[in-house]
Amino acid sequence: MILKLARKKYSNFNSAGYSTQSVAELTVGLMIACNRKIIPCDTATRNRKTRDGLIGNELSNKTIGIVGTGAIGIRVSRIASLFHCKILGYNHSEKIQNLSNWGKIH
Repeated sequence: MILKLARKKYSNFNSAGYSTQSVAELTVGLMIACNRKIIPCDTATRNRKTRDGLIGNELSNKTIGIVGTGAIGIRVSRIASLFHCKILGYNHSEKIQNLSNWGKIH
């Protein structure tokens, strides 16, 4: 994908350290929204429809897989550990030990 973009004269930038907390919070927020089915329930309620079959699940004690354990991955791990989630982390380099500070790594 990056090579295709490069051929078309598009640039790919890495903004390390920029908005790490915001991105991590939005990531966990989306995890909660998906798990709890917030958007479909909101839509059903606004359209005065039934919410049958739209009852969500708690995030607490779930297993979270994090691919990429850089600054954002570590921050997501830290937030998810507050929900007592089991955390699985993967990174192509040896940064995985960084996650052990924020939660149980399996």
